[in-house]
Parts: sequence; C-alpha cells; structure tokens
Amino acid sequence: KHDIKPILGCELNVCSDHTVSSREAQHLVVLASSQRGYENLVKLTSLGWVEGYANGKPRIDLEQLAAHREGLVGLSACMGGYLAQEVLMKGEAAGRAAMARLRDCFEPGQFFVELQDHGFVEQKPLNEILVDLAREFGLPLVASNDCHYLEQKNSQAQMVLQCIASGTSLT
Repeated sequence: KHDIKPILGCELNVCSDHTVSSREAQHLVVLASSQRGYENLVKLTSLGWVEGYANGKPRIDLEQLAAHREGLVGLSACMGGYLAQEVLMKGEAAGRAAMARLRDCFEPGQFFVELQDHGFVEQKPLNEILVDLAREFGLPLVASNDCHYLEQKNSQAQMVLQCIASGTSLT
C-alpha cells in the first residue's frame, strides 16, 4: 500500500567448522533476495540452532552457507564480523583469504564488503584494508551503521534484550 518492500535478513554466527564446539563464531549479515533465499535463510538459522549450537550461540560454517546460498545476499558485517576479525587478528593476508571464501559462499555479485565508522581506533585502518581488498576482488562496498534501535528512548529495552540473550543481570 505504501510502496515499502521489506528486506528479511539475519545476522548469522559463522565459524570454520560447526562440529567443533571450541570454534569461535563471528558475525555475517545475510539477506533474502527471493522466496528461495528466505527458505535458505530459515534453513541456515535452523541448522545453527540444531547442529551448530555451542558456547551459548547458534553457529553455521561456511560450507553450510555455500550449500544454501541461492537467493541470498551477504554483507561482511561489523568489526565483530568474520572478515574484519580475520584482518584485525591475523593481518591482511588472512583477510584476503577470508574475503575469497566469503565471496565464494554466495552467488556471483551477491557479496558486499561492509564499511562502518563508529570512531574506534581500529576502524580507519580496517576500512582502508577492506576497501583495498574489495577493489582487488572487484567486490562492491556498502556503508552501514550498527543500529539496534530507532530512537534513544529505546536504548533501555535494547540493553534488557542483550542481558536476556547473554544470561546476565541488568545491574
């Protein structure tokens, strides 16, 4: 009625092997671009909870993502994302390998390198590396913000939800 098209998506936790419980998971934003994409997103979310749950988080691995990639669009996520963490923790060469793996998990043209600036010291050099790598791979960039609520008055509710999710007290 108002010419608004919803974009359904999820911030998935990805790791190198969902069967190893000690593997840490990092963020990856996945959006559905079609009905088939929505079905694959539901499948991946379910796999994370049923097969990959560890350390209090549902997780999938990149093999699972690639197997269910039809109709999906990927965004590399924030500084807590798989790609950013590879760059920050292991360097540019590891970031290059991670970018290639992520690109290959999606259909051609369906993976975007996400840039954010929240004023963190690491953000500027990270963004510079991500821009250089994206150009090297011919991948498009997208500027985003790590938003969790629309208005400041909703910040308390967001904090409560985070406490529930992490099993911690508001105090």
